[in-house]
Amino acid sequence: MSNRAQSEWRTTFAVATVLILCAVLMRYLQTPALAGGGSWETDGILANTTEGDNERLVIVDTKLNLLLIYKTDGVGQFRLCGARNYRYDVEMKDTAGIDEIEKKGGINFVRSYEMYQERKQP
Repeated sequence: MSNRAQSEWRTTFAVATVLILCAVLMRYLQTPALAGGGSWETDGILANTTEGDNERLVIVDTKLNLLLIYKTDGVGQFRLCGARNYRYDVEMKDTAGIDEIEKKGGINFVRSYEMYQERKQP
């Protein structure tokens, strides 16, 4: 084998080795995107948008049990239009038969806590 052929084989081997090492490193250096609970893991924060007369941004903090609703006021401006702690909402039993909730427009956090305490007592 001539010197030129040997040099080309060495070069080809070196390039192939570098490519294989790069592929192996890329495989082991990638961090996987893990999903939790049907959505991307966001450390307890979920965000979504709604459509309607005003675009709205809804943020849910599952660790603090908070629900925040923002509306858009022009391009890039958000205004908080509602905030609520839903801790006692999720701890209540079925409230479908309660007229105060169903027919009078709902309840606030304080009333939710009171109702939770009333139902909790024997």
